[in-house]
Amino acid sequence: MQEIFARTHGTIDASVAELTKQLTVHAKVAETIGLQVAAATRWSFMGVDPTPAPVANVSIGAAIETYTGSKFGSSGTMTAALIISTAVKAVPVKSDSRLPQHGEAHS
Repeated sequence: MQEIFARTHGTIDASVAELTKQLTVHAKVAETIGLQVAAATRWSFMGVDPTPAPVANVSIGAAIETYTGSKFGSSGTMTAALIISTAVKAVPVKSDSRLPQHGEAHS
């Protein structure tokens, strides 16, 4: 995500498009594996959670700072968060129906 924001810095539409594209690549791989496992085991495949998760030294906060050019929480942080959530919602994979949908509260 940080590399995408470095390339598309300050351009909302380009950031959403590129982030959606990259999230889709990885989510489709996960979806394919999930469907294969379901077919081989008769387990139910509930879907993929395409939200980016932090891994080791990878930080969503750092990616947002790359987009805004400022510290997390400063002007532009909410725009970067909107870009991320818009891209996640646009990923064309089966989503786990147990996950809260847009506007729903987490339980």
